[in-house]
Amino acid sequence: MKKKYILIIVVVIIIGLVVIAYAHNKQIKDHYIETQEKRIDLFFKYNLNHYHSMKVTSFKKNPMGGYFIKG
Repeated sequence: MKKKYILIIVVVIIIGLVVIAYAHNKQIKDHYIETQEKRIDLFFKYNLNHYHSMKVTSFKKNPMGGYFIKG
């Protein structure tokens, strides 16, 4: 019975670590997306005529490691 409890505790700890790692990675990605949206908006503001606003509809990662932004 003692081995069973130890196994359950180890599995719970591993699941907890996976959830924490996923949440941390998601937070980093969201911060990166937010930063890039600000940079793109600033670029459009100073380099396009009659530019008013930008709305991003999708943000996908391409196979080469870059991102496709649609909006």
